[in-house]
Amino acid sequence: MGWIVVTLILAGVFLSFEIMDFLTAVGMGAGPDRSGFSSAHFGLVPLHGLHVTTGCIWMVILLVQLWIYGLDDDVTGGRVDEDIFPGADQPGGTS
Repeated sequence: MGWIVVTLILAGVFLSFEIMDFLTAVGMGAGPDRSGFSSAHFGLVPLHGLHVTTGCIWMVILLVQLWIYGLDDDVTGGRVDEDIFPGADQPGGTS
């Protein structure tokens, strides 16, 4: 659980750097309307920021789930594995 918190903190730092980068670029007049590179940069890089933000939301949900339920079989994947691979926990695999 400690590594999830470290990852969440580092993701927050990354997102703050990304936002500062965009604000600085726009402040210097290098917005998405300046060139093709700027347009691509302002179009593609926020998709990565959205990906990181989605991961942060997922990590917060995971931490809340761990705080409420602890590390039981349902949380650690015992139930999920059976749903994805029925019979995988039985001798002989899924056949």
